[in-house]
Amino acid sequence: LSSLVRLSSLTSLSVSSRTTVHGSAAFAFSQLASLKSLEFGGFGPSFNILFPSAAPYKSLENLLISYCDQLERFPDDFGELLPSLRNLTIRECNNITHLPGSLASLSFLESLKISTCFLFEDLPGNLGQLPALKTLILDDLHLSNLPDSLCKLPSLKTLFLIHCCQIQQLPEAFSNLTSLETLCVMHSTQLVVPEDIGELTNLHTLALNESLVQPLPCSFTRLTSLTRLELDDCWIEVLPADIVKLTSLQELYIHDCPIRELPELVTALTSLEILSVGSCSQLSSVPSRLDALGRLKRLEVTKCGVLTRRACTSCESWRFSM
Repeated sequence: LSSLVRLSSLTSLSVSSRTTVHGSAAFAFSQLASLKSLEFGGFGPSFNILFPSAAPYKSLENLLISYCDQLERFPDDFGELLPSLRNLTIRECNNITHLPGSLASLSFLESLKISTCFLFEDLPGNLGQLPALKTLILDDLHLSNLPDSLCKLPSLKTLFLIHCCQIQQLPEAFSNLTSLETLCVMHSTQLVVPEDIGELTNLHTLALNESLVQPLPCSFTRLTSLTRLELDDCWIEVLPADIVKLTSLQELYIHDCPIRELPELVTALTSLEILSVGSCSQLSSVPSRLDALGRLKRLEVTKCGVLTRRACTSCESWRFSM
């Protein structure tokens, strides 16, 4: 691999554990002046060959590190060695516990994804100093909290919290994320949705999957930009009457919830195009005037065993099953 340094036009490189790499060869990685994408996976202690010195990856924009089980920490100057990085993905690195504070030096970073790192328990306290970060995905980690500085991310549009079972609450100033458009919380069973979630005025998608341990806060009906709402395996018995205020709502999914009825007020959601209700074993009725939803294109009511009242509409796709 030492000859790689002569590939001056190389823009993408994938190195796996099946490749024999030595320190002198690895030093050449950062000398690849045109390298924009690097995938590095399956290595043990030899992960250190990526950063054997302070030589930066000047052009690197995309970095994927995966299946490095013996990786326990990143270099303290990790962020300073990647001045052009835009996308960072770390997955299946089961001994990594945190990222260094120098992460805040990644001024161009737009996407940070960390998944299936079972011992990962701490995001840097200065996370909020990433001015360009748009997407943050945290999946199957040992996090017990999120840093308060998360709420200072000015560009954050998408936040996924998946299988973060230790997190009980979001930072107090969470509603300051006024650029947030998509919030997805899945299998995070202890998390309490903040009372002021309605302040996220640009939120378009809210997905809660096995993550709601109490009723939706009243303020959620102030999410007037919301176009998609997913409630899956959440403790929802009654839809709040103020749901009619979600005037932009186009897609409503309710699955595996103890909801007893789909109230008539749903017919006031005149922008609704998709209504999907499934595996709600207590559901006994649906509105009689679903045909009032003039924009409805797909209606699905499935596996709701005690449902007694059915509706037929003129929507393009209608599916009903027990």
